[in-house]
Amino acid sequence: MITIDLEYFDRETEVEITSLRADLPQPYAERIVDLVRGFRASGQYEIKPTVRKCLMIGKVMAVRGAQPSAADPVFRQICLDVLGTEPMFSDDPAVRGSQQRRTIESLIEETCPPTPLPPLAEFERRHSSTNGYPSSAADFPTSPVLEEGVELLAHIEVTAR
Repeated sequence: MITIDLEYFDRETEVEITSLRADLPQPYAERIVDLVRGFRASGQYEIKPTVRKCLMIGKVMAVRGAQPSAADPVFRQICLDVLGTEPMFSDDPAVRGSQQRRTIESLIEETCPPTPLPPLAEFERRHSSTNGYPSSAADFPTSPVLEEGVELLAHIEVTAR
């Protein structure tokens, strides 16, 4: 097996992927991406989270009707559940759990202010008839970096099944 290390997508690309694949409006995707990027930048973890964590948070959040806000307890719990599973360097489970929780809680406060965004129902859902997946290649933006990322995600998703 060959491992190819790739750089992470830029913020704009991660926001677009999250918005398209989780069928979320851009302001929601921006907060989620900033949270995950902050968590990635913390450097405390063996395996840094990728855009897949953004998608997990976004999709669960949409199903639960949560908002990316520090004031939303459902959103906070989703983030703790999704991001709190990343391995840390510490061998002590109690240390791992408390450090992760503090880091995630701090990042939620920093990147997802309690100022609420309009409810999802007020935004036009781009791909609601296709469950968050674009119905054709024409639905994707034309950015070469984004196209490469979408192709990579589709390949990963297909091979994971």
